[in-house]
Amino acid sequence: MPVTAPTKTPPNTDDRRPTDAELMNADGRRVSEADYWAYYYEFADAHYEWNNGRLEEKPVSDNLTIWIYHWLSSLLEADQIAAALAIDSDLVRRQLADG
Repeated sequence: MPVTAPTKTPPNTDDRRPTDAELMNADGRRVSEADYWAYYYEFADAHYEWNNGRLEEKPVSDNLTIWIYHWLSSLLEADQIAAALAIDSDLVRRQLADG
């Protein structure tokens, strides 16, 4: 009769769950990618990225970053409007028709 290895039951995820203190001070900690997605990705009080098995804490946005985001968004919106107007213009239609 062949010998089989005993089956391993997966650990209870509640047993592996980090405490809030561990979640707050996790910069540089080695974690699996599965644990990153399960516990650290949506943690509201700190923002982490998983980089080759290590967590890197990312700072929250400041006023300058928010201002630049809005400025770039308005540029992109203006370019989309300009592109839509150019396509609708008679000059562009004639150029497209002439091939």
